[in-house]
Amino acid sequence: MQGIKISPIGLISMKRFANIITVSVVIIALTLYMAITCRAQPQNEKVAQQIAQFPVGKSFLEIPFQLERDRAIILLTVNNSSPLKFLVDTGSKTPYLGGAAPAESLGLKIIGDAIDGGPGSGAATTVKIAGDVTYNISGATIKKAEMLVPPPPAPTLAPLSDYGVIGRPLFDNFVVEFDWAKQGINILDSPTI
Repeated sequence: MQGIKISPIGLISMKRFANIITVSVVIIALTLYMAITCRAQPQNEKVAQQIAQFPVGKSFLEIPFQLERDRAIILLTVNNSSPLKFLVDTGSKTPYLGGAAPAESLGLKIIGDAIDGGPGSGAATTVKIAGDVTYNISGATIKKAEMLVPPPPAPTLAPLSDYGVIGRPLFDNFVVEFDWAKQGINILDSPTI
């Protein structure tokens, strides 16, 4: 029985292929790391402690959502505004104001700047960051939160650019369960349950 013979040229090609794979994996890992760390980073990292409250006597809420482009859209208020459409995004660190509601009408207090975007989500952009924001989601409130306030959207952006985006404040403060069949989000009062 004879072993497989590899010519010196074949051996060089296999080493080159292994090097290409290694470099590709490193590039992918760095790109993912940059995409995660560059998304909406406040330039001043001091963040106020959020205060979450449920309606008195309740520990469970059902929040209906609409599916639009396979995304869950809920209604919530910002600083006692009329209801606004917000996309629920499990990966969103800081809520984002969509283009449908002018920031001035929501009584937002601008506290600084943040960098939004970067690798994986497009070019980085400087946006304003508002502090001391209150969100009300079907009676559950989150106070002393933040919100990114981008410049007015370009007319070429997709229709979902009119919606705000909420994620982390919802998931950090409540136990959240999606009921896709009923198109509802169930939230429990405490993340320690």
